[in-house]
Amino acid sequence: MPPEEVQVAPDSSNEAGSETPDTSIQQTEVHVASDGSDETGTGTPEKPYATVSRAAHEKPGCVIVVHGGTYGQIRLDEDTSGTEDSPTFIRPAEGEKVIVSVEGDKCISICNASHIVIGGIETEGGTHGIEYE
Repeated sequence: MPPEEVQVAPDSSNEAGSETPDTSIQQTEVHVASDGSDETGTGTPEKPYATVSRAAHEKPGCVIVVHGGTYGQIRLDEDTSGTEDSPTFIRPAEGEKVIVSVEGDKCISICNASHIVIGGIETEGGTHGIEYE
């Protein structure tokens, strides 16, 4: 799968100059928070998941809204791929800071996934910020 199918928006601005990736296509929002739960969460703002990886498996082709905090590694695989018409967007909640911090590993690992747009998320530590396999 060619790397051009995965878009990374490091400055998290689009053609219109907004602060987040362009999500003008009507897509479902799935929420993630550092105090959420992958076991009992439902992806709503009231019951968010704890990890982006879990949220991405819930509804590929959605907008994953990550609430402020520090998170561990994000792993995305072929089951999290969006489509050309409905990519999976991963972005922070408006006005919130999201950091992915790991020791000695990849912060964000994308393996055989496509049509994913990531913007506005900081990475720290690790051997790679984002690795596409």
